[in-house]
This record gives sequence, C-alpha cells and structure tokens, in this order.
Amino acid sequence: MPGEQMEDHRGSENQSDNLLRNYQTLQYLEKSRDEILCQVHLKLANETEKEKKVRSESFSDVDVQSDLMFDQIKNVFDIMYKLVNDRDRELLKASVQIVDSEEKRDSDSMECSTSEHELFVSPKRPKRWRQKCLDIITTKIIERIKVVAPEPPSTSINNDSTWFLRHLTTARDNIQRDIDHAKTLSVCFSEEWNMLKTYASTYYVNLMSQMQESFSFDLNHKETVEVLSWMIFCRDRVFKCQDAECKACRIIGDLQNKYLKEKCEHIHKWMKNALEKDISDWYSQEKSRVTSDRKEAYFTEFPLLILKILEENVNQAKDISPELHKNLLSLCFQELDKTMESYAYYVKIYISGETPIAGNWRNFSIRGRNKERTRKTLKEPRPAFFVQYSTALLNNFDKISRCLQQMKKDSEGLCQPSMDQADDSGNNNNTGWRDDSIEKLLQKIKEQTRDCSLLLIPRICDDMSVDQSTVLTRNWLMGNEKESVDTICDVIRSYLSHLREPFCSVLVPAIGDDVVFGYMRGLLERRLKCDGKESDRLAVCDKLHRECDQLGEFLQEFVTKELEVSTRFDVVRKMADVIQATEEETIITNMVVISSKYPDIKQSHAKRLLKVRGGLTKTQISSIISSSLEMKRKTPTDGFGEKTIFSKLPTK
Repeated sequence: MPGEQMEDHRGSENQSDNLLRNYQTLQYLEKSRDEILCQVHLKLANETEKEKKVRSESFSDVDVQSDLMFDQIKNVFDIMYKLVNDRDRELLKASVQIVDSEEKRDSDSMECSTSEHELFVSPKRPKRWRQKCLDIITTKIIERIKVVAPEPPSTSINNDSTWFLRHLTTARDNIQRDIDHAKTLSVCFSEEWNMLKTYASTYYVNLMSQMQESFSFDLNHKETVEVLSWMIFCRDRVFKCQDAECKACRIIGDLQNKYLKEKCEHIHKWMKNALEKDISDWYSQEKSRVTSDRKEAYFTEFPLLILKILEENVNQAKDISPELHKNLLSLCFQELDKTMESYAYYVKIYISGETPIAGNWRNFSIRGRNKERTRKTLKEPRPAFFVQYSTALLNNFDKISRCLQQMKKDSEGLCQPSMDQADDSGNNNNTGWRDDSIEKLLQKIKEQTRDCSLLLIPRICDDMSVDQSTVLTRNWLMGNEKESVDTICDVIRSYLSHLREPFCSVLVPAIGDDVVFGYMRGLLERRLKCDGKESDRLAVCDKLHRECDQLGEFLQEFVTKELEVSTRFDVVRKMADVIQATEEETIITNMVVISSKYPDIKQSHAKRLLKVRGGLTKTQISSIISSSLEMKRKTPTDGFGEKTIFSKLPTK
C-alpha cells in the first residue's frame, strides 16, 4: 500500500537513466531493422510468406529486447502503490515517457501508407503499450480493492455494535489514501493518459461492483444506512463522480431505491397503526387520553406519533445525503397526504355522528347532506368524551400544519446547497429543488380543517339549544334560575377554551350568529309579553343589552381584535330599543334603523316584535309598520334586497 518503501536494488546508478538509455538502444535497433526490412519489401514485392518469416526471425533479438523493455515498464506499473519518493517517481516518469514514445511510433507506423512505401508496417506494430499499462493498473486496482473494500458484518463478531461502522471508516480512509497517492503520481503522466480521472473512475466502478457482489444488499436497516452513507460519501467526496448514469452511481441508486422503499413501507405502516389506535381512543367509554399544551389546547397522540416518525426518518436521510433527504421528504409528504385524507374523513364521521361508508370515504361532504339525517344524528348518543376529543381532533390539524411549515422552512436550504455540495454532488440534481408538495399539502390540510370545523358548529349550537329556549321567558326575566346566558357561555367555553385560535376564528362568528338568532327567535315567538308595562319593557331592554354586551365580550376573548364580535348583537340591541321606546315616533325611528340595516325584515317580524312590546292598538301597529317599512322594504327575491339574519327567521 502507499507508504511502503520499494526494495532498493538500483545500485549506484539511477534506474530511470538506465531505463532511458536501454530504450535509446532499442530505438536504434528497431530503426535499423525497419530500414532494412523496408528496402527488402520495396525490392521484393512478390516475396512469399516463408521468406517474410525467415527475414523476420533474423531480427528476433530485437523483439526480445522490446519485450524485455516492456517487462521493465510493467514492473514499474506493478509497484505503483509502492512508489513514494522522488527517485521512484522519476522511474515512473521515464516509463511513461517511453510508453508515449511507443504510442507515437505506433501511430506513425500505421500511417505509413504512401505510394513510395506501398504500405510497409513495422513488425510487432502496433505494440499498444499504453493500453497494456492501463490494463495492468486496472488489475492492480481490482487486487487492491479486494484488500481495502469493506466486508459484510460477520455473525462471529462479539456483539460489537460499532464494529461495522469502524470497519467502514477504516476502509474509507484507506481508499482516500489510495486516491491521494494516485493524485500525487498523476503529475508523472502526460495529458493523453488523463491519469487521475482514469484511475479514479476505474477504482470507483470496481469498488462499487465489489460492494454489490460482497453485500448483495442483504443488510438490516442499520447496516443499510451505514453502507449507503459510506457509498455516497465515497461518490461525492472521495471520487467526486458527477455522472449519474455510470455503473457505480446506478449501483448506489439501486441501494437508495431499496432504502426508500423500505422507509415508505415502514412510514405507511406506522401512520396506519397510529391512526387506528387514535380512532379507538376517540370512542373509549373509560378514560380520555387527550393531552394539553401550555395554552390548555387539547391534542391526541396522533400528531405526536406522526411527527415523530417524520422527524426521525427525515433527519436520518438528511445525515446520509441531500438528495436522499429530498427524495424521502417527497415520499413522506405522499404518505402523510394519504393519512390526512383518512384522518379528516374519520374526524368528520366522529364530529357529525354520521355512519362511515366502507370504501367511500373520499365522497364524504359537508354540503348537500340530508337535513333530516343531520337533525337525527344530533340527537343520537355521543361518545363519552366527545367535547374533549372533538376539540383535540381539530387541534391535531393545526399541530401537523405548523410542523409542516417548519419543515418547509428547513427544506428551503435544499435550493441553495453549500459549496461542497455544489462541487461534489453535481450528479444528484439537488441544487435546484423546487418541490411544492409541502405547499400543496398545507393547502389541503387547511381545507380539511375548515370542513371539520364547520361540522362542529351544529354540535355546539345543539348543546346551547336548551338554554336558548329559556331566553325571553318570564323565568328568564325574573332570574328565578341560573342565568341562561351564563350556561350558554359555559357550553361555548367547554369547546373554545381548548381550541387553538385558527379554529376559533372559524367557529366564533357562526356561534355568535346562532346565539343572536336564538334571542331574535325568542322575541318573535312572543315567549314573553310586556303588555305595555313600562317596568317590564325597561327590564327586558336592560337585560338584553347586558347579555349582548356580556356575550360580545366573552366571544371576543377567543379571537383577535380584527374580528369584531360585539357588533353581531346590534340587531338584538335595536329590537330591545323598540320594546323600550315610549313615544310612537321613537318606535318608528328605531324600526326605520332596523329596516335600513336589515332590509329583509318582513311585516310579520315587525308586527310580532311590536306585540311583544304591547300597549299598541292594531291601528298603531299598522301605522308604525307602514311608516317604517313600506318605503324601505325590498324583498331579496326581487333581487334588490340584501339577505341578513331575518331571512332565516320564520315569517309566520
């Protein structure tokens, strides 16, 4: 190997000088022979084969000298790994000089086809010494690889888990020294040899072929990672190969594909098991397995398990090579996309109470579902820990989405490789990665999140419906029981206090509208009549204003300031002002304000509101409606009006 001294049998004279002098003698002998044979060839154009053989044998000593000369050169190439000092390199340089000279004489001899010489070719030409020397180098490389290439781990190793890794490291260091030694010797060769590239490519191809033959890729997962890391390091840092189609790179590609296939199967199985385990927990009747973060937001184990397997595999691939990191990221996103589709489907099933349809999960939609079926499922028994899990399942979307956003940020480095990567891994095609799979997946999860969030709204509203039915009753006004508004807030809090803000931004407006609708329906159903009593009218108005303020402030706590919630209760406040007003003109003014902001209010709505106030005759009611609504009202069906919350109220 490099570093060993060649045995010194050179005597006092320099071997390279002796070799060159011997070659000069050989040149003289061959030139003299060729001149004689050429003259004979010109004079005896019709000589027989026997005569040619006799003349050729007359100069057999010249051939012997030529063979002896090549034997000396062969001996030099045989010990290339032992040439370490300047005198050794001079001997190699002299050998290369002789081979280059013979290559030129081969070329000149083959071109000797003039009319004067009638195609005389020197005996034993072409010698092809350069190719023979390259064959010697290839043979020596193969022999060397058998010594330095790593071997498969043996079962006889005494439970040493680090042995194989240390073995690979030693082999890599030996190979690196061989390449460095070849680089040092390459200055002895002329440009025609392209020695360093030829040596490195020959070494690289034979090394990877030896690896393929020795290992046959029958390795466990840990060994596969170690061998793959080793081979990619050799490709990128030792041999600096940039030809992705070469045999050696294809061998590495085969191992990478095997690694990715195994990883894909492992990730798929892990995610499938994680989802199945999580679903079984949702319907548990014994214990809730939800956990909470520092902000008291609920989660299940599903995102933790999913993110764990993603992080472990992606980081492992990142340690091996950027190209493997990129490819594994793509596979992870594909598997996560499929898993999230299944997850979203089962979340919809859980929250909505629908019955899953085998093989039809892709067709589940929150739009166009049968209303009668929806009302029926709202009344069916829910799982024991429905509130905790319904909020946790939504938060899981956000947790996974945040992790993907971080992965997207981290993966941007793949678009701007380091200088080492740019120089060493040109065959990897990793310098221009613009994979938008993360962005597409994030957008898909966002849509899934919205669909699942909307399904929770009727559940929350159903939980509030009992307390909403007591609003605007005599008991509500007298406060004989626990305030309905407090119970409504408790129901809302049980959901929203454990949800992350993105979901609250979707749910709060819808919840606010439902609460407003409940108050309006309570008024227009005339559950409570003031009969014109000023004390009752003032009490109703005051309590409506207080509860609207309380609910507005309460709901605002769950969303940002940009999303104004309190204004949604303005319609209830305006209706309360109508009940409170004493003078007919004030009533008309308040009704005009309502009809201007809510043009779809019907006469029947206004009539029932005025009857709740009481103290007005039929003539007065007709006059007020005529004065406030007739000039303002435009029905939505005519295409001129705007639909507001009044369109959802019954007209009878």
